[in-house]
Amino acid sequence: MISLRKFWSEEHDEAGDALLRVVRLLLQGIALHAVEGDRNDHEKFRTDMQAMIDGLERDPTPAVLLMTTGSALKTLEDYNQRTSRFVRLQGAELQNMIGMLTKTVTALGAGSERSVTRLKEIETQLEKASVIEDVRMLKLRMEDCLESIREEAQRQKADSSHTLEGITEEIIKSRDRMRSAAVSVPDPVTGLPVRVDAELAFSKMSAQGRTAYAAAFVVDRVSVINTRFGYAVGDKVMKIYLDELRARLSANDPVFRWSGPAFVALLDRPDPIERVREQLGFIVPPKLERNLQLPNRSALLPISATWAVFAVKAPVASLAEQIDQFVAGQWQNRDG
Repeated sequence: MISLRKFWSEEHDEAGDALLRVVRLLLQGIALHAVEGDRNDHEKFRTDMQAMIDGLERDPTPAVLLMTTGSALKTLEDYNQRTSRFVRLQGAELQNMIGMLTKTVTALGAGSERSVTRLKEIETQLEKASVIEDVRMLKLRMEDCLESIREEAQRQKADSSHTLEGITEEIIKSRDRMRSAAVSVPDPVTGLPVRVDAELAFSKMSAQGRTAYAAAFVVDRVSVINTRFGYAVGDKVMKIYLDELRARLSANDPVFRWSGPAFVALLDRPDPIERVREQLGFIVPPKLERNLQLPNRSALLPISATWAVFAVKAPVASLAEQIDQFVAGQWQNRDG
């Protein structure tokens, strides 16, 4: 057992401040990197964690610190349990779909052995899936497998038109179910498509062999603004920067809300990355100042963002990880 008593004695005030800062950074890190299952549940978890940080800021006493630590552990444990249930439900839905398709495809005969094998492999992997990323990747593999089945069914149309009609109907229904399960809810603050939509767009662009780039923008000091003035003001700052950014980008450059105080724009450009960075440097919004109305007064707030450009290429999971590392680094450096 590690005793924290010495950090709060009168002669260790400086150490106590350092400990408080470490705890606050840890809570921010937990909120930022929490795996997203159900989006509404994920947003509530992050809000709860921010409320604990706010409580520490108001009363950084030893008793509050110990209570916050216990509450954070309980909140994280409950969220992990709910996310695990969400993953299991997603996996069960896909397993039912795969079982149905496996029986149908088997009816095609020997020519469908490869598709049946692939479906059984995906079904086995679903049983072992433990995180939401596993389920998402298996959904993509499932869609590829369904496309192969469709092509295989078309080749056998002359020999078995009746079977083909049944299989085509099952494929359409299954693809619709899978896509509806993966439909994302727009970001409630900005109305933008969210991270899962961005990752799908990256995958499509990469599969087409196009030269494209992901530009990540992290709005500065949002966490500080949320703490001092409330989330409504922080949301307004995010929307002001977004409006300025979209006004400068091409209408063909889709913008997505990423995790944390970040946006990601997908840039379809034939130029090398150095040229794209140079072009973007001329069009990103400069440092802004806006007079925003607070509950009992107004305040002139600076609004800016730090940005970086990444090449869009497979694997998409690696690209998403690079963007996450950039966002986390900027959030801690600017807001920590």
